[in-house]
Amino acid sequence: MTEKVEKTPEYLQLLDDLSKDLGLGKDGDMVKRVADTMFERIEKMQPEQKRKFSTAMGLEQKQEDKPIKRLGEFCQAVWAKEHNISSIRGKSTETIIKALGESQGSTGGFLMYEQFKPELQKLVIEDQVVRPRARTIPMAMETVLIPRIVDTTHATTIHGGVKGTYGAEAGALGTGDPSIGQLRLLAKKFSDYILVSNELLMDSPISVEPLLGVLMREGLGFFEDVDFLTGAGGDRPLGVLSSPALISTTRTTTSHLKYADAVNIWSRLFPSSQKRAVWVYSPDAFPDIAQFAVVVGTGGSSVWINGAGNGNTAVDAPPMFLFGRPMVCSEKVPALASAGSLGLYDFSYYLIGDRMQMALTTSDQVAFASDQTAFRIIERLDGQPWIASALTPHNGGSTLSAFVTVAA
Repeated sequence: MTEKVEKTPEYLQLLDDLSKDLGLGKDGDMVKRVADTMFERIEKMQPEQKRKFSTAMGLEQKQEDKPIKRLGEFCQAVWAKEHNISSIRGKSTETIIKALGESQGSTGGFLMYEQFKPELQKLVIEDQVVRPRARTIPMAMETVLIPRIVDTTHATTIHGGVKGTYGAEAGALGTGDPSIGQLRLLAKKFSDYILVSNELLMDSPISVEPLLGVLMREGLGFFEDVDFLTGAGGDRPLGVLSSPALISTTRTTTSHLKYADAVNIWSRLFPSSQKRAVWVYSPDAFPDIAQFAVVVGTGGSSVWINGAGNGNTAVDAPPMFLFGRPMVCSEKVPALASAGSLGLYDFSYYLIGDRMQMALTTSDQVAFASDQTAFRIIERLDGQPWIASALTPHNGGSTLSAFVTVAA
């Protein structure tokens, strides 16, 4: 309801009709003087008095719904519109549809408000391994081509052909051109759905919001991460463990991990990545990692958890670093006896393309028997490593990469 009462055409017509009914003619001065005096009094009223008076007199003007500012309200409004409920808690769902400018239900869903995209993205990132550390590229189109250097050896050149040469005065200059390739990101449809009780949707948008936040984080975030780590490509992103640039080091003990395995992994990482990479290990690999030790003859010493007075004892929380780099425990990588149970990755060499046409639709058919509504969230994205292969260092040693793991 507006703070100012206006003389609408309908109201002015009402005055003319009233003047004629009273026999005062179409332009009855007395009626108009009374009306003008009434409007002057209304303008001097406090806002709350003005609203009450306007409502009682039927003079109020239609006010547009206040903008939806919370994710819970947005989801509640989408649900209400798709269930033919004209309004919830005083908010017209028709306003939501006009603002979105999109179709509904099975024909496309409602695009997320622009203000909710960063909020949803933040929710998803909270528990992810890859996305917070990767390079993210907005995709304005379905396909994006990204230039990349094709570099396989530093024996005589870098960047696939760049080299420096010495020559005599006035002699011919050496030449060297980088080898440039392209990486193709193709937006793939990625979706998740969430079940919410109809009572909760109808009664409280504030209660819906934290529930949806947790489920989105655990759903979208979890399975994005799975693909960024282990995806096989094709209709899914290409994960680091499926990358042709991945290096797999030989395991020193079948089905187990030793300190030597971590040393070997570290030795195959790009030197420039040693300040950015993170360790990712499977939960069932922890017992072996906790017992990492340097063996000397028939004895030795622990190197990760010990009682040497530096605080790393079994009483304290386990260290969160190995060789100065963070350690992340994740069920999204393969189990202890499999390739990938322990790896070291520089995710700045991983690209994520976000098409970000995130849409929300609902259905009351999926869980009809339990009186729940399913929210389906769809977005489009792609991801794959920026480097195409491991490379041979200038000294001719073992190949190096930004992605190194232990073999089976």
